[in-house]
Amino acid sequence: MVVQITMRFLPLLALSAEKIAKAQAARGGDWEQRGFNPVRQAKRVLPLIVPLMVNSLKRAETMALAMESRGFNAVEKRSSYYALEYTWLDGISLLAALGLSVALILLV
Repeated sequence: MVVQITMRFLPLLALSAEKIAKAQAARGGDWEQRGFNPVRQAKRVLPLIVPLMVNSLKRAETMALAMESRGFNAVEKRSSYYALEYTWLDGISLLAALGLSVALILLV
C-alpha cells in the first residue's frame, strides 16, 4: 500500500514542481544553468524546494486524514461486530407503527 501511494505521489510531485517553477520564472526567477557551482545551484533551487515541501506536507496530511477516516489506522484494532436479533419489543414497535399508519390513512 505504501509503495502504491508513493508511486501515485511522484507524478503529482513532478507536476507541482513544474507549476512552481513556472510561477517562479514568471516572477523573474533564474533557471539558466551556467557552470557547476553548488552554492549557486542551491540558491537557485531553494525557491522551488520550499513551496514544494509545503505542498507535499499539506497533501500528505490530507491523505493521512482521508485514510484514517476510512479505517486505515495502524494503532487501534478494528472493533468487533455483533449480530442484531429480532426481539418481542421490535415486534410490538412494528405493530404499533403499522396500527398508527392505518389509523392515519383512515382518518385522512
